[in-house]
Amino acid sequence: MEYNEDSDNFKILTIIHVKYAGIFCGLLALTGFTVFLISGASTHYLILHAIHYTQYRLLLPSILFHAFLIGLNTVLCLIAIGELVSDQEPSTVDDSEAAARYVLIVLPVTTCFNSLILIALLKCRHYLRCKRRHIRNGQPPTVREVLHPGSAPPGPRVQKVHPTQPPLVQQVSISSNYKHECAIIETQS
Repeated sequence: MEYNEDSDNFKILTIIHVKYAGIFCGLLALTGFTVFLISGASTHYLILHAIHYTQYRLLLPSILFHAFLIGLNTVLCLIAIGELVSDQEPSTVDDSEAAARYVLIVLPVTTCFNSLILIALLKCRHYLRCKRRHIRNGQPPTVREVLHPGSAPPGPRVQKVHPTQPPLVQQVSISSNYKHECAIIETQS
């Protein structure tokens, strides 16, 4: 057999040369892996950024990413189960059945890890939301002070609270607004 580069044996659909088709497939796979790497790295960087700056909304891409992976693993497991069930002759083990068994061993483990990561991200999002709400609502920290009758007069921005009963502790939170000198008094039992 003589080698001819322009032969129809080296063309796909008698149009595209296999060399160019191979280059296209390689570039397509490389592009897909690069996009997956960049998107995975950026979504996981957002976790660190969200925790550092207390922005719970930045965790949403990572949560969606791991939820997508769990769904994809579930679909692949169902396909593997379908491959095992559809086998007509149970005495022989072919390559597809061995691959399906391998998939059914590996994917549930990775799905469990992705589920744990998803639960951790959801709890972290709840934590950041509560912390953000606390920072937004409670501007200065609460001052706990018990004052007895007859002590020194209050300062310009301090309000003294005299307890009605000695064991009772009352909280005084001083407002940071200097125009309206006000204090929020909460009683703890």
